[in-house]
Amino acid sequence: MPSQIDETTDQPTGQRASTKVRNMQVRVNPKGFQAVKILTLELEMTLEDLMVEALNDFLAKHGKPATVERRSPDRASSGETTMRGML
Repeated sequence: MPSQIDETTDQPTGQRASTKVRNMQVRVNPKGFQAVKILTLELEMTLEDLMVEALNDFLAKHGKPATVERRSPDRASSGETTMRGML
């Protein structure tokens, strides 16, 4: 019998995730990556900030609430690497 999954944590029922954030990974072609990298520099944003904004815009486009948040509001001020270091 398959175990039940808690939809709030994506963990088997009764188990809790050790963290309140989830990681996402996406693979893109080099030209797409370069375009995003340039945009982060032009907008002076981190890649994470840009992706959070993009995901929230996508949710809104499809009539869903914008619920994606950064993992920590002050992370950028604590020395998070921006795309500038990836040039």
